[in-house]
Amino acid sequence: VVVHPVTQVEGWRQGKLTYVKCKKTFWVKLVNRLIASGFIPVLYQSNLTYDLSPEFSDKVIYIRDVNILNVLAGIRASGCVLDVFSDFSRLAMLARTPFVSCEERNRFNGVKEYEIVDLTSKSLPREYVFYFNSILEEDDEMTLNVGLFDIIIKKLDAIYSDSDRDQWPSTAESEELV
Repeated sequence: VVVHPVTQVEGWRQGKLTYVKCKKTFWVKLVNRLIASGFIPVLYQSNLTYDLSPEFSDKVIYIRDVNILNVLAGIRASGCVLDVFSDFSRLAMLARTPFVSCEERNRFNGVKEYEIVDLTSKSLPREYVFYFNSILEEDDEMTLNVGLFDIIIKKLDAIYSDSDRDQWPSTAESEELV
């Protein structure tokens, strides 16, 4: 599962899009939980992300390419994207790869995210976790596990159990009336 450990996450405050700093420890806990649950995290690292290689040097796979086509190919090969308040699922839509997206419901509706999802991802397996991004400020691992990580793992399991690669949309260019 591809994870993009960004330094700032998106939120929705007073009717507009905001950015909130996210701690590196949150991403370390999330990746550890993914590993403990049997997933192989693929960390996409860019200038917007934390470098988690000191913590997970040989436990995860890294994508560090600046060429977006290579990044999309890596996303497609991995088979699933986990978007945690960062809009990284948009790259999953481009790669036509299933995704699990953690979003604030007000932001999802406020920026009309459902419109792009409906236009680009009709037949794409996807799951949503609607939560407030303030959970990312939590330091207690038990609260994170019960509050967010358990839900994410269940959604990832649902994606992997129902997903058939042969049924995914083609990566070839398409033209259709919408």
